[in-house]
Amino acid sequence: MKKLCHLSNNILIVSILLIVFFPTGAFSHCGNNFHAHVHTVKEIDALIGSCVDISCRFENFEGFDSRRITFGIWMKNKAEVSDTVYNSSGKINTYQMETTGNLRRQNCSIRIPNLTAAHADKYFFRLENEPVKVTFCDDPFKLTVRDSAWSPIINVSGSELKEHQSVTVTCSAHTPCSLSPPILSWNIEGDSVRKIEKITDGAFTTKFQETITLYDTHNGYSIKCSAKYPVTGGFKQAVAEKTLNVSCK
Repeated sequence: MKKLCHLSNNILIVSILLIVFFPTGAFSHCGNNFHAHVHTVKEIDALIGSCVDISCRFENFEGFDSRRITFGIWMKNKAEVSDTVYNSSGKINTYQMETTGNLRRQNCSIRIPNLTAAHADKYFFRLENEPVKVTFCDDPFKLTVRDSAWSPIINVSGSELKEHQSVTVTCSAHTPCSLSPPILSWNIEGDSVRKIEKITDGAFTTKFQETITLYDTHNGYSIKCSAKYPVTGGFKQAVAEKTLNVSCK
C-alpha cells in the first residue's frame, strides 16, 4: 500500500511539473509539432497610404490534404486565434486583407491595402485544413510602416567613365506593392521604359534604364531621378542625384 501511495505521489508530482512547464495546448497547435514551416520575408518596410505584398508559402506536412477546404488565418502581435485580423473564410477581415496565393498549392501570399501606422506589428500565419489546424508559431514576419518615400538608387555601368564610352544608366525604386508601383521620372532623354522586376522572394523593384554614349559635355552632369509613390490622397516623393565624372581617352 505504501508503495502504491509513493507511486501515486510521484505521478502527481510529474503531472504538476508537466502542467507548469508545458501547459495544455501550449504547443499542440504549433507547426513545429508537424515538422512544418512557413516561409515569408522576416521583415518588410511599407508606406503609409499604400499597400504591401507579402510573399508566403508553407511546407507540405503530414495530414495536409489539398483536396480539402482550406482557410488561411493571420494573427497580429501574438500567435493566438483571439488575435486574428484576417480569415480567408470571410469571417474576419479587420484590415481588408486579400489572399493572393492559392492555399491548396501551399501558397499563402497576401496583400494588405490602405496601410496606416496601426498595421505595424508581427504577423503569424495559421492554416485550417480540417481536421488539421496548424499555427506557424516560429515563423512570423515583422511589418514596419513609414511615412516617407524611399530614395531611388542610380547606377551607372562601368567602374571608370570615359569619353565615347557607352554606359547603361539605371534608376531603381523599392516597390513593396506591385499593384501600386512608384512613378519614375528623370532628366535623361530617350525612350526609357518603366518595368517592375522581382529581385528576391517577395521583393520587387521598379526600374528606368537607358544606354547613353558619353561625351566631354557629360563631365559634371547630374542625373536626377524622382520616385513618386501613389498613396491615399496623393503622392509621396523622393529624389536621387548622381554626378558623372567623365575622363578623356
